[in-house]
Amino acid sequence: MAAPERADWRRRRKRGGRRGVRFRVNTAPPVSTGEVKADMRKFEKTVAAWGIRHSRTLGLEAGRIEARSIWNPGGFVNLSFLLTDGNRRFHVKLAPADRADGLRRWVAAGDLLAREYAAPRIVDTISQEMIPGYPFGLVTEYVDGRPMADAPDAERIVPEVMRTISRLHRDRRIAGLVGRRAGADRPRGRTYAEAFMDMYISRFEEDLETVLEGRALLGFVAREAFEWFRGEIERLREAAERSPLFAGQARDVAHQDLNWHNVLTDGSGGFWIIDWDDLTADGDAAADYSVFLWPLRHTPSWPALRETAAALAGGETAERMRLYERANLFDEVIDSLADYVEAERAPDFREAAQSRARAVHERAYPLYRKWYG
Repeated sequence: MAAPERADWRRRRKRGGRRGVRFRVNTAPPVSTGEVKADMRKFEKTVAAWGIRHSRTLGLEAGRIEARSIWNPGGFVNLSFLLTDGNRRFHVKLAPADRADGLRRWVAAGDLLAREYAAPRIVDTISQEMIPGYPFGLVTEYVDGRPMADAPDAERIVPEVMRTISRLHRDRRIAGLVGRRAGADRPRGRTYAEAFMDMYISRFEEDLETVLEGRALLGFVAREAFEWFRGEIERLREAAERSPLFAGQARDVAHQDLNWHNVLTDGSGGFWIIDWDDLTADGDAAADYSVFLWPLRHTPSWPALRETAAALAGGETAERMRLYERANLFDEVIDSLADYVEAERAPDFREAAQSRARAVHERAYPLYRKWYG
């Protein structure tokens, strides 16, 4: 989904997460959708060729190997492919340089995550830059499950998933394996306010940049809304910075992208949790609970599930969830518009992605204004 050497579309969302890579829309010279489509076909052939070279290790029949790109309905994240010989299947995920550390953190804790936290098993790592700009990747077993977002019985597995992530949040073994995201500017680690801003504010700012660059495509958005978006980002930032609930050190082991496209169900009560490349040891349990429970916000189950989260996580975490819930809804407001703009550059997925993005925005925006002004 990129055009190497012609345009750099990648946009690092500093919080990482389900939309961790953005396509830039202000490319020069512009790249036609035909070129993008041709690039993706070339990428599929490149991944298939890698699979052929490693067929013995993977247990694949070399003469039947093919690779197909995978669309992530939550946004354009890294590059993902299904690698198969018609019998065995693997998921190949490639990360740009500024996202590679996330995959490496997953690798560091991979065995434990697969054993105890329903993660897919890591089969191999890719350290060669088979596609320009994507120097690291993972090969995992292909999970044959249905995303909770599309499962009619999704609510059935919610309690067990909550218990699983509750254990994860306190797992100091994983904390020791993956470390913090603190960086040199935060030698003592992040506060909960900084974790919130890394997860949402940085991303909202980048979303807004994308939206403003592509506003000519957004004729269904009122002109005055664009400035309101900017103001609301600042209001969310101030809410985290000023709240004593967000002043402490963030010490939770958190998945940080526990949306319903990243939890798959087998239809019989079993589940898998995928996309662990935002795993961190200085996160906020409130983020995981709020993102995971958000699809149930308008259901009769919501009050009881929120009480369960409070019992599992503690009162302060439950109180921080309130700001995360507000941010979740604003995410639907603005990220959907950024996805709409970026989908213009992905012809294979454009129609479906733009239709979905517009529907999400047009549902979320009036609801947000009703609840939060």
